[in-house]
Parts: sequence; structure tokens; C-alpha cells
Amino acid sequence: MQLSGVYVRDETNPKFVVCYIYEDDVGANFDFRALSADPWLKDDFVFFAVDNPSDLLKNPNGQLPAITGIFRQTETTPPGSAFYFNEQTEIDFLSTKLTLMSMVPGLREKYDRDIRERRYSQYEAT
Repeated sequence: MQLSGVYVRDETNPKFVVCYIYEDDVGANFDFRALSADPWLKDDFVFFAVDNPSDLLKNPNGQLPAITGIFRQTETTPPGSAFYFNEQTEIDFLSTKLTLMSMVPGLREKYDRDIRERRYSQYEAT
């Protein structure tokens, strides 16, 4: 994952690297592909899919498919700090999206506010 270092250490716009790892002929599932195209995540995340990963890339419990990643490097996050979605046996779009958004200060709150505004704008008096 040498390529991931380019993204997490970028001096002007460091990004989180999110990797879908699997060992089958199906490839990245629909939810992961949808996450990789989500406009709310595009500025802060880079997505990769890796088939037949080495043991080094697998998360600690070894279950596949799985999502693993590397935090973007900041003053408080040391280089190479990894995260794992250990509890998921299937990738769920919304729960994974909300978890990823929570890693970016203020992004989840902005998203929640936008959803509320769109939901309640239909009730505005005309």
C-alpha cells in the first residue's frame, strides 16, 4: 500500500485511504462502489479495492470481505495509523458512510443539517 502514503501525507490536502479487501470473483460490492462515488466523501477519502490480499492487509480477525483503511496524517495522527471495520460481515452503505464521515471534524454534522433542511423544506409555507 505504498500508494496510500501519497494520499495520507499530502501536504495540501491529506486524505483517508479506504480499502475494500476480498478473496472472491465477485469484486467490490455495490455498497462499497457507491461509497467510492459519494459526493459527501470525495473531498476527504480515496477508495481502493484489493483482491487476494496479503495477511498484512487483512484486518485482525481475518474475515473477508472487509474494509480497512489508513487515517490521514495530521499533527495528532501518526503515520500509518490504521482503522478496521471489524464488526461488519457485510458492507452497509449508510452505516459505513456515517462512520467515515464521523472521522472528519464537522462533516457528519454538516450532512445531518443538510438532510434536516431538505426534509423540512417541503413543509415551508408558500
